[in-house]
Amino acid sequence: GAAGDGTTDDSAEFQAALNACAAAGGGFVYLGPKRYRIAADITIPVGVVIEGEWIAAGERNNADYDSQKYVILLDSTA
Repeated sequence: GAAGDGTTDDSAEFQAALNACAAAGGGFVYLGPKRYRIAADITIPVGVVIEGEWIAAGERNNADYDSQKYVILLDSTA
C-alpha cells in the first residue's frame, strides 16, 4: 500500500489500487488521512472514484510542498 508519509512516491500504489478497483467493476478507492506524494501521472479509470475524509486541521499550508509537483494531503496532524 501507499506509504502516505509525504516523501515516498506513492504513484505506483495509487495506480495499482485504481486499476484493481476498475478490474472489479469500478467503485471507490478510499484514502486515509495521510500525506500522499504523487510524482508521476496517474489515470483514474472510468467508473472509479477517489474518496477521502477532509479534516479542517489538515488544510494545506501554502508553503507546504512547494517543491513537489503533486501532493494529495488528507492529514489531521498538519
